[in-house]
Amino acid sequence: MLVLQRKKVKDASYDDIEIDVGHNNVIINFLTVFTFLSQCLKCKKCDGDVTFSHTCDRGLGFNLVIKCKCNDQQRVSSSPLVNGAYEINRRLMFVMRILGFGLRSINTFYSLTELSSGFANAIAKERQKNAEAGNEETHLSVSGDGSWKRRGFSSLFGIATLIGKYTHKVLDFVVKSSFCQSCSNWASKKGTNKYDIWHDTHEQHFNINHIGSADKMEVDCMKEMFCRSESHGVKYATYIGDGDTKTFQALLNFHHEPALTASVQEAIPPVYEALSSDDLLQRCTGGNTQNDNESFNAYLWKLVPKHLHCGEQTIRIAAYIASGIFNEGYSSILKTM
Repeated sequence: MLVLQRKKVKDASYDDIEIDVGHNNVIINFLTVFTFLSQCLKCKKCDGDVTFSHTCDRGLGFNLVIKCKCNDQQRVSSSPLVNGAYEINRRLMFVMRILGFGLRSINTFYSLTELSSGFANAIAKERQKNAEAGNEETHLSVSGDGSWKRRGFSSLFGIATLIGKYTHKVLDFVVKSSFCQSCSNWASKKGTNKYDIWHDTHEQHFNINHIGSADKMEVDCMKEMFCRSESHGVKYATYIGDGDTKTFQALLNFHHEPALTASVQEAIPPVYEALSSDDLLQRCTGGNTQNDNESFNAYLWKLVPKHLHCGEQTIRIAAYIASGIFNEGYSSILKTM
């Protein structure tokens, strides 16, 4: 009997087997699934189209909202509630503990999906405050700053952030990497069959997204974020930067006839150029600083200390976690519980 059962399962196509998912939890792409359902379903009362949205998001749980033309709105929880908390979040915490992982690991797992939506919320709040300040709603003022995994310009990893002037929240960031650990590990096997097989499947895991010097990372990051700003429905009209980037450095080159001793002559120009340029003074008139960016950078490198080696993916995950805490406080972590 056991042999027959094995043969039956072996001959069957797993794609044709229907599974009773009455008590199972699944992970789905909300936009893909419910956009398709909106095209297939109609309201029983008005025979109109229905739309789906979600609210009360906490961790993996949320309330599904169903709307139609007759203004009939229905809500249902994506997971049962246990003492006011979504059961799926309790299950996730329990399973991760069994596997030997804690809250940090849960946040790492969830940050790429949950915290990334925080940027949309941060941009929406920045637009609102920008309009309240009498500015064009979609033309934002942002402060930008770059930071590197290693001090100096020999770093293999760098990150740049844009923070809103009025909300002081992270609106976007880009991580740059000029190093791939897997490529380094396989370099000695280049030319072998194993290397060719590995190389064919490695493209989707390739971690290098920057070619050039480390100091150019900040410039490239800023360009990338500015180029994709319209995908968020905004434009970065005013940029608050420092004198470290090449963009501003060209404007800060000032030369005058020295009239003091050699040591004083060498000490004065850098300070004078940095503090008295017309560009810097103009940016100071609005009381704008990069303190928010510096605070974010400091917290980011607490999560991934500079003296410990890590890869681009680890820095990216840490940046998402740091962005959530920076924007919403530790409540962003509590959402995963």
